[in-house]
Amino acid sequence: MFRRCERRYGLDNFHFTRLDVAIDDKNEKPFFTLEQIKKKCEKEEFIANSEGYHFDESKFDDFDTAKTGYIGAGKSGLFYRFYDKDKEVCLKYNKTLDEVGSWKRTEM
Repeated sequence: MFRRCERRYGLDNFHFTRLDVAIDDKNEKPFFTLEQIKKKCEKEEFIANSEGYHFDESKFDDFDTAKTGYIGAGKSGLFYRFYDKDKEVCLKYNKTLDEVGSWKRTEM
């Protein structure tokens, strides 16, 4: 990607201020869960530019919540977000979890 920008615009004619990476885990059994990430944070088993982390929950349905975990500060050079992408898609497109399937997202 960087080489393509260099060829297209010239070496001194573009500037990247940040790069976002999203990793989607669509396995039936996710590689890790938000609960596992939370336990790792509570044991301080992570590396980040800041010591902060927090977890949010929002109502998904009458029986469950959608969870999001954050490690690092949004303005730091390194920031992680973990969340239930499957539940986000269900709410946005009025679908069931069975229709969407398991989908956990990690953003850096």
